[in-house]
Amino acid sequence: MWEIVTNAPAERRRFLPARTWGFPETGGVRITNFDGSRTRFATAEEAATIPLKSTRSPMLIEDFLLMHAGIGPYNPALEEVRYVPVPSSAELFDE
Repeated sequence: MWEIVTNAPAERRRFLPARTWGFPETGGVRITNFDGSRTRFATAEEAATIPLKSTRSPMLIEDFLLMHAGIGPYNPALEEVRYVPVPSSAELFDE
């Protein structure tokens, strides 16, 4: 039901977030850039503040947008989709 208005490249230096994955107990927390092409060990501070990498289905994002706009029902589980500021991939990997 969403209409595509235009296609444009993402502003890589501004919007593409870095994410972490792994656990200290299993060999350490790694940090990866948005497209997964670069990775390194995360510092303790990065591991504590940068969100874990997760898969987001387009349907989940649509459900969140409908809830946020007051069109769809409230579901507290959808709150994890809400934007929170995190360092961009470019800031951490000098892309």
